[in-house]
Amino acid sequence: DGNSVGLQEYNWPDTNGFDGAYHTRSVNKTAPSGYIHFKDLTGSGDGGSSTNPLADGKFVSYHGAVYKIAGGAPLYVSGQDAPYLPEWATATAVSDTQWASLRLFPADGTYLSDVQTGAVYVTAGGTPMYISGEDAPFLLNWANAMRVPHWDFVSWQHLRNYPADGHYVSDVQTGAVYNTAGGAPFYISGQDAATLPHWQYATRIPHWEFVHHQHLRTIPADGAYISDVQTGAVYVTLGGAPMYISGSDAPFLPNWAGATRVSHWEFENWSHLRQYPADGYYLRDIQNGAVYVTAGGAPLYVSAEHTAWLPQWQYASPVPHGELQNWAHLRQLPADNTYVRGVMSEKVFQVIGGTAHHITTNPLPVATTVDDWAIVNQLGGTL
Repeated sequence: DGNSVGLQEYNWPDTNGFDGAYHTRSVNKTAPSGYIHFKDLTGSGDGGSSTNPLADGKFVSYHGAVYKIAGGAPLYVSGQDAPYLPEWATATAVSDTQWASLRLFPADGTYLSDVQTGAVYVTAGGTPMYISGEDAPFLLNWANAMRVPHWDFVSWQHLRNYPADGHYVSDVQTGAVYNTAGGAPFYISGQDAATLPHWQYATRIPHWEFVHHQHLRTIPADGAYISDVQTGAVYVTLGGAPMYISGSDAPFLPNWAGATRVSHWEFENWSHLRQYPADGYYLRDIQNGAVYVTAGGAPLYVSAEHTAWLPQWQYASPVPHGELQNWAHLRQLPADNTYVRGVMSEKVFQVIGGTAHHITTNPLPVATTVDDWAIVNQLGGTL
């Protein structure tokens, strides 16, 4: 009738009686305020528009530096990139207000090509995902990718090396959907999909990234906070393993409140999580400050008098005290056939049944460097 507008709602809450499903409704056209016209949006893709100086493909200058807009974000044009992008000379100076309106990273689904290498990418979570020849037929817009400076692919100012937490991506070849945490993709199973409804809006990215892990991690970075969508339990990651944050540990790890919700499936199948941390990771008990290094899934103590020999201790990741008492994702003793090397003695030991046995085989196996104190006092070895 000309007096109403249709609304499509994708983000109804799933609490307070709402069901979190897709809804449509009509309201009087005067009810909403602040109408947005896509053609006027920053980064709307109208590269040829003469009315929007911040449109994709435009060159802008800010405080003397020149940038090309892509996906709503400014990508810096370095001196080495300038010959590949001669239009930089036509850059329009922008105000502080205009600059503040730009994205920090390109919008998901932006296609970019590196002007120096010719490689083509699609963005997700601010990260460029490489489009291989095998993936190109599934992502036809690669042919229209915007040529952007090489500088940001090595300096990571307005591109991210790994995607931000909580972004949804799908493998263009398998159709599998994931959300990201600590730079790693967490698979969303059918049972988890209902609790992570945004899986439906996942950005399609190349299969190549799931094989080569150039801009996706195989396991989350240390210190990523994640919560199991089915149990509600919250964890912080170390060496790819989830360390449970109990109520008594939570005050020492306040970032638990911002944990990324990830699928329960990962806590059962261990695809992009490890049941126990990888070897050689340093951890610090958040309640008593004790520092350990992992070997065979177990924490081996780093004594205060030997920290000079193991300087990595100063970068130890904080771990809940509860894990060092309840042993959910830390072993009390290293797994059998774990090899450790004393940092001072330089002797190599094989752990069998929790006890360290000195070995002299030639060549010696690869071993995790640990404090000799731990070999003697935790593992019962003889130097």
